[in-house]
Amino acid sequence: MIYEYDLTVAAASTQAAPSTARLSLSHGIIHRLEVSYPPGCHNLVSVVLRRGVHQVWPTNPGGALRADAYTIALPVWEPLEEAPYELQMDGWAPLATYDHTITVRLGILPREVLAPTDKSAPLLQRISTLIFGRGS
Repeated sequence: MIYEYDLTVAAASTQAAPSTARLSLSHGIIHRLEVSYPPGCHNLVSVVLRRGVHQVWPTNPGGALRADAYTIALPVWEPLEEAPYELQMDGWAPLATYDHTITVRLGILPREVLAPTDKSAPLLQRISTLIFGRGS
């Protein structure tokens, strides 16, 4: 499953009063993260993703993701195996003169697909079995 959410970060917003979006997700493991910055951000728009009060990305407290005309794409491993299945995206841009819309995409798969117990079956075979069921 792929989830996509936009966050419009208000011009002159601060870290103390960020623009915020709640990302409703599903049970599974987040295995892919993409954060897309449109042209014109000039590294002025900061974004963090949190689960509850814990900052998940970037992993360093006090850090923030920033870019310009670039998509940050990372393989990740973040279990969402206990409700609530959601993250919060916070963004701020104290030096920006106009609003910017940042897009986040998250890939989520069941643990059984990403870390199956039957290690002898190839990955594509396990995904096919999960989606289509067992063949005869």
